[in-house]
Amino acid sequence: MQHPRTERCPVSVNIPPLQFKDAKLAETVLSAVASSGLAPSRLDLEITEGTLLDNCRH
Repeated sequence: MQHPRTERCPVSVNIPPLQFKDAKLAETVLSAVASSGLAPSRLDLEITEGTLLDNCRH
């Protein structure tokens, strides 16, 4: 049972550049959310500006 205050707190996960380029990233995230029982609306995926710039250059 979760504490009522934490049920609404977001869970932030940093996505490193190498993982961001992984074709199975979405599948991995969906699997992790499903197996953890975390409400998808609580998940915040964090992507650094450097990751986005690297992705635009390729």
